[in-house]
Amino acid sequence: MALSPTAKQLFHNLLEDYKHSKDKHHHSIYNKLLIILDEIKSRPALYSDHKLISLLSTSAHVLAENNPHFSSCISKFIITYHQKHPLTLLIECDEFLESNDEEYSTAEQSSFSPFFKELQQALEIRAKRMENPDTKAKFSLLP
Repeated sequence: MALSPTAKQLFHNLLEDYKHSKDKHHHSIYNKLLIILDEIKSRPALYSDHKLISLLSTSAHVLAENNPHFSSCISKFIITYHQKHPLTLLIECDEFLESNDEEYSTAEQSSFSPFFKELQQALEIRAKRMENPDTKAKFSLLP
């Protein structure tokens, strides 16, 4: 079975998203993606949606540590594909996105130095203070 128009379009989007990545193995990965694109164009019977998704997801999993942008692009590909053509997933896509956002924000915060953590806390306190209508009014009256 040949690749669906949806999968073809998403693969083109993936190539565009990944084109200027700073991943460690970007050059090798991007060249392989271009080879796959040529194979899809010249011999479309080689790839089905599931075969392409399997190849991409396996590669993203194995290469995730040094190539986070590639993994992110593949996740976007799979989630968008799933929204149009439901796949069998362990959990619902919405639940995954919510938990993934929490994981990323926790990972981002833990990678900051103590100085930046303290700065972030100070900015959050200041933002809460600025939400006070009295404080907001004082600053809006300034010329």
